[in-house]
Amino acid sequence: MAIQFLNAKDKKKILELLEVQFGINKFHDFHIIQDIDNLFIFTGDISTMSLDKLKVSQIGMRIGKLNEGKLLLTVQGAQFFGPHANKNIIELSKEDARHYLKGEDIKTDKQDRIYLIKSQDDFVGCSKVRNQIIRNNVEKARRIDCKD
Repeated sequence: MAIQFLNAKDKKKILELLEVQFGINKFHDFHIIQDIDNLFIFTGDISTMSLDKLKVSQIGMRIGKLNEGKLLLTVQGAQFFGPHANKNIIELSKEDARHYLKGEDIKTDKQDRIYLIKSQDDFVGCSKVRNQIIRNNVEKARRIDCKD
């Protein structure tokens, strides 16, 4: 992984996306790293460490990726930031959440954009809505296998 620490300008863009997309403006005391596609956050100071001499596969928690200029959060990112969001949240019934976590798309009446997906008190993901369908974004390894 080619680790790239985001500079203040690029970090500000990510923080602005969190605020514009989800109404989140409470997080500033962390660092953001970007590899080819993914964004990671971590706290602490590793600036004094020489990372080129270490075999580092990952630093921090993967929170999402940039997709067409928008921030698409992972399940972990949705669970971390979701409780602080105040807009663009879709609340699913327990039954719809179960289908979503199985990897299925869900019909909705929402407009096309990216939403946090919530069921009861739990944030279960982040997905795009296109043509009134919540496009499933749960990674295959995280999907549940259950009988209906």
